[in-house]
Amino acid sequence: MEDLQTIARKYLNMLPKGSAMPLPQILVENSPESDWNGIAIWEPKREIKGTVKIQKRCMDDTRTVERLIAHEICHHWQHYRIYEEGEGGVHRSGHSPASYWYAAAQIINELEGDDNFITEESDASYVTKNDKQFYVMIMKNGKHEYGWIWFSRVTERLRRQLEEIIRAVPVAIVKTDRDAFLSSNAKLPRIAIPSEEDESMSALLAATYDMYARKYSEVELPNALINAKTMG
Repeated sequence: MEDLQTIARKYLNMLPKGSAMPLPQILVENSPESDWNGIAIWEPKREIKGTVKIQKRCMDDTRTVERLIAHEICHHWQHYRIYEEGEGGVHRSGHSPASYWYAAAQIINELEGDDNFITEESDASYVTKNDKQFYVMIMKNGKHEYGWIWFSRVTERLRRQLEEIIRAVPVAIVKTDRDAFLSSNAKLPRIAIPSEEDESMSALLAATYDMYARKYSEVELPNALINAKTMG
């Protein structure tokens, strides 16, 4: 898993003016009795005004951590615009469709290709095992190096990116629910490459590629997704 500051910066940079905004401090809190898993706080009198807290109990699942941080970064962006920049009043707070949080969540969900990546309740639960299938596209980079991306929904922007890849190289497209593929580094425009030490992932990618890889044309992409084999 990437460090929490890196994850936070990635999502803040997706938002308008976000790359120029300071990050909140990110804290992991161990409060088993708390009814929240993530929370964003704005304290105008402090030097670092924004704080995002994540419960320790959620830290075992990479995707949960990413969703929690993304949800709270939307609040941090909201707080900064309302309280630091003076843009908008009380109607821009909260989770309503008029809020800055809602606007931020829509932007990140579109870029993630998942309408449910951030939801109003996405900071209220956590998982220990992914049970929803998603697509994995594996490509070969050089003689022995394999890379992969994953996605759950094909937006128009993602479709164009996928078509560029399949025009260039053979790929394997499969469906799976394996947590091992759910890396934040495996979301376009980035392609994940297993580390030299991760021999099991390298072997899995190689075996899957050898079994399913073929050259597609861009017009074949919809059928390739429909007919993707399931990898348990």
